[in-house]
Amino acid sequence: MRQKPNILKLFEALDGRMTFTKDDLENFDKFKRGFEAEVWADKRFEKYGWLIIKSLTFHLDGEYACQIDTIIITGDAIILYEIKYYSRKSTDRGDRIQYFSGDEENPNGPDFKHPRLQLKEATIKFKRLLTKLGISTENLKTFVMFTHKDFVLYNMKEWSFDLIFHSEVDSHIDELATSTYRPNAESYRIYNLLKAQDHDTSETMPSAPKYNYEMLRKVVKCPECGGVIREVPEKTQKVICPHCSQKLNLNDITKKALDDYQVLFKETPTIEKLYEWCGGMFSKMRCYRAILASRQ
Repeated sequence: MRQKPNILKLFEALDGRMTFTKDDLENFDKFKRGFEAEVWADKRFEKYGWLIIKSLTFHLDGEYACQIDTIIITGDAIILYEIKYYSRKSTDRGDRIQYFSGDEENPNGPDFKHPRLQLKEATIKFKRLLTKLGISTENLKTFVMFTHKDFVLYNMKEWSFDLIFHSEVDSHIDELATSTYRPNAESYRIYNLLKAQDHDTSETMPSAPKYNYEMLRKVVKCPECGGVIREVPEKTQKVICPHCSQKLNLNDITKKALDDYQVLFKETPTIEKLYEWCGGMFSKMRCYRAILASRQ
């Protein structure tokens, strides 16, 4: 299962506990949609017996190099995917892509770096990594995959088979399945070498909002949908989420609060601190049990 990126976990922990700026909301949506796109692609890749590295972040010369969304290792190829959740009609501006903004005759919406260029830059760095590890780059393939059905790219400056649109995903994967070999001993060696290069990026999150403990609202949240739960009836073990209608165990809600605290502050709170963090909605004994369970 693909793990949520640390920056998305941080935004989710802050959601409902602080007021986001417009930029914060845009970044939150970007990370959320990006993760959903990657999970969508995972479900299609996992039908086959390939080795899959989900989100490899690697360093070169001791410094951050880049992050690759998905790497598939077959018996005869290494395949990189840049996964994108672009969702609107767009036009190709060469080195950038620009969204249409209402008037299809005048695409003047937000623009951003062309993912083909992102992939090209990532490929150069990834080849350096492969060479460093003594792995051949001869059978390296690269693709950009667009997962949203409504994304259309007009006026493409350069047609290439490295762009995979939503309607082409299944046929692309089926073709890949018939044209590649199953993983072998060398595939597993490459997989293990690359996995060993994965680095934690929790200390470098430039898009993260600024926050501190005092400024955050002390509330508890639904572990299913993330909505804020403002009331918990006395002498009850379960509560209905007012947002998603899930029946929730109070222990799970307390664990969610504890997990969020640890994501935001990189430490386990004291019983008193967790009690305060939960807005005093749960007993200190319940907070103690949640902390104890997290250490087992």
